Amino acid sequence: MTTKSEEVEIEVRKERDINTVLKEAIVEQLSAGQPIPVDWNAGGDETICNVQIGEAYDYKKDGVNIGWELGDLIAQVLELPNAGEYFNNGKGHIKVDQKGQVVLHYSARAYYYDYEESDWVDGEPAENVSSTEWIPVDDPFHLNQYLHRVNINFSVWMHVEGRNTITYDSYGGLIHTQVREGDEMSVPIPKEAEAFYGEMIRKRLQKFEKDFEFSEEVAKSKSLHSIDVSGRLEEGGVRLELQKSYVVIDFIADNESVILIK
Repeated sequence: MTTKSEEVEIEVRKERDINTVLKEAIVEQLSAGQPIPVDWNAGGDETICNVQIGEAYDYKKDGVNIGWELGDLIAQVLELPNAGEYFNNGKGHIKVDQKGQVVLHYSARAYYYDYEESDWVDGEPAENVSSTEWIPVDDPFHLNQYLHRVNINFSVWMHVEGRNTITYDSYGGLIHTQVREGDEMSVPIPKEAEAFYGEMIRKRLQKFEKDFEFSEEVAKSKSLHSIDVSGRLEEGGVRLELQKSYVVIDFIADNESVILIK
């Protein structure tokens, strides 16, 4: 039976042995003229760290998966997040310095999301709140006649992807009906109504597109990232509530270096 100190010594020796294998594999690849690129996307319940050894991400030496072990080591050294609403994206490459140390040269951005919610009082939007929108419109599909027994709601998500590409997503359909009470029958919504109101809401939201400035290349302290849109049909038009989310940059690392293995 091993003592606690012996168990610690075994773990230290095991770590030292793995690091020795890692360093040998890295030196072999670099000596052969093979770069070792690294990239990671961490946060939001997972950490994905890719380390490419030669042409493979699953290269093994002496039974050790080099890419996996290096990915875990990078996540540990950089303290990459793996849960919650905090994120860290980065990329770089691995080198060996003049002292024989394994070094990661990298650039990264750490950020989180901030939310702006509208102010509603007793189910009604407060006065002069910029995050509510009223769109006056006729009732071409005669849906107002059903408002006494059902709520006719709208839901869409407006967000930016990549290089400021604006997209619009609806959750299983733009229009949703909700029976007010009892066993009233629901209301069938024509497909033409989905298309009509969808286009109307999209045109209304276009005024926000100039505010979407966050992309993989843009480094700003705070940038609009998405707008969650929920709304309802009322007499004379559509009432929208907008919940804006912002990307808040925590820090930016540009051409930094960190020692992975001494």
